[in-house]
Amino acid sequence: MDRFQQLGLLGFAAGDLPTDALDQLQARARQVRPLEPGPEVDGLLLQLGARADAALLRQLPRLRCAVVYGTDHSGVDLEAAAAQGVTVCHLPGYSTQAVAEASLRLALQLVAERTPRRELCSLRIGIAGLGRIGGRVAQLLIRGLGAQVRYWSRARKPQAEAELGLRFAPLDELVAWSEALLVHLPLDGSTRGLLDAARIAALPLGALLVHLSPLEILDLRAVERRVRSGDLAFAFDHADASEISFGHAAPPSNETVEAARERWRLCLEVLDAFLAGEPRHRVRRADP
Repeated sequence: MDRFQQLGLLGFAAGDLPTDALDQLQARARQVRPLEPGPEVDGLLLQLGARADAALLRQLPRLRCAVVYGTDHSGVDLEAAAAQGVTVCHLPGYSTQAVAEASLRLALQLVAERTPRRELCSLRIGIAGLGRIGGRVAQLLIRGLGAQVRYWSRARKPQAEAELGLRFAPLDELVAWSEALLVHLPLDGSTRGLLDAARIAALPLGALLVHLSPLEILDLRAVERRVRSGDLAFAFDHADASEISFGHAAPPSNETVEAARERWRLCLEVLDAFLAGEPRHRVRRADP
């Protein structure tokens, strides 16, 4: 199997990787070290939240592969990477169960605090985004709690509709209908600003908004106005806690023991696949 000449690590702090990570990475690269831009670097492993923009990529002229240590790849300039011939990969699905459970915990917490005489399953629940995580949330709500759930997704999911009895609704209709709206969407050109001020205003009085997705999907000022007026309850991903002074921050939702183990296994699998000439979980370009 091929090896990297130098694998650069970007954005990692102590404890982010398994204790034996260095030994395992050194089996795949002649050198493994915190990133120092230069011509020796031909592999890059980025922590979630780290940025590899066009300026950084230009300082890595021999870079062959960049692997994001998570699902969200919005920190990588995909157009610049493609122009430079860099393969970008990410790690989808490693925390599906953990994030789905966190979404339900937050919804239950908001119900207990806001409407203690109501049950979550009695609310009209909308899910925006029926990918891996949104689909698992729907399963838990319907099969576990017997909740009434509708969804919107960029592509309809007829199999999930048939298996779970899910009903699709256009986004504006879903927002106006949902007493609890759970958002599980990736950030790309079609979702940036998707939940704008008009849609936030259309949420029912006293609605619950659970948002375990990138903040750029929301109009945060519109959310803040409604939260501070007392007619909207809001919970969001813990990673964004430093940016928000209102609502509830989720505990780390993708850092369970099981998710951490799966993330590392998938990371090594992606590195090995690239070195074998068969890239997996490749992000080819920015979404339109």
